[in-house]
Amino acid sequence: MKTIRFLGAISILLGISCSRGPSSEAESSVAGSSDSLTLSEKEEIQTFWTHYRQATKDRIAGSWQEAAAGYTRAIELNDRHEDALYYLGNMYLELAEYPQAEECWSRLLEVNPSSPRAHFQLGKLYLNLDAENFFNLDQAADKFQKTIEVNKDFLQPVLHLAQISLIRGDYADCKEKLEVVLGSNEKSIEALFLLGYLAFKQGDPERAVLSFKKARELSKPQAPTQDVKGEGDTKTGKSLERAINQSIFSEYFKDLKLQDGVIEDEMKLSYSRLNDFITQLQDL
Repeated sequence: MKTIRFLGAISILLGISCSRGPSSEAESSVAGSSDSLTLSEKEEIQTFWTHYRQATKDRIAGSWQEAAAGYTRAIELNDRHEDALYYLGNMYLELAEYPQAEECWSRLLEVNPSSPRAHFQLGKLYLNLDAENFFNLDQAADKFQKTIEVNKDFLQPVLHLAQISLIRGDYADCKEKLEVVLGSNEKSIEALFLLGYLAFKQGDPERAVLSFKKARELSKPQAPTQDVKGEGDTKTGKSLERAINQSIFSEYFKDLKLQDGVIEDEMKLSYSRLNDFITQLQDL
């Protein structure tokens, strides 16, 4: 793979924040930052941004295959560009090409070992049942823990660690992490739902009903709010569709708003189904 190499300008190219898309100002700065650049090198830089910009347009439009091809062409010119590696991995995830997604995020960690979004995406991959050959609780827990170490304000990995503790049967650790989540987001439907399950398992039906009821109330349609974009979001703020923001337990709490019976009966049915699923996970 050919990598752009030139004096002075490379540090600017690689220093562009991985949390922002390219800008014409950034491109001009890189292209004109050194008189020592050859015409060929300048053309390569311009070609890189052409491919990257088009891939970004395709990604936002939901054209995953075209976006993957565009990011691949960009990376052939600069294999250390963090955004290109990150989003190419996301496109492979959308296409269910899991080995390629893992490779992209692993390469991103080689470029930047402190990238929270690379750790997070790998954690999601290892906690993704669709990617059967990659499902690994130990690896997922390690990646989510590293995500927290480099980004303590990112709440989602805490919830995923709570899920892993629940599957492992470590109810005390699960409860502790769920309470951390609720401490920052008291409207977390999943945290409330899972706390109710813990109470249900531990023979406390009153506390279980209380948490379950709150989760169901929050599941009802509400006025739209401005979401805070997470590591798996696209530039438009919309979540990627495949496995990035989807909980491993989403099938068991996503339809709470549709239920309209005796709440104790609903709770027992939901938590019995969840219990069967967790038992299956423990056998994997």
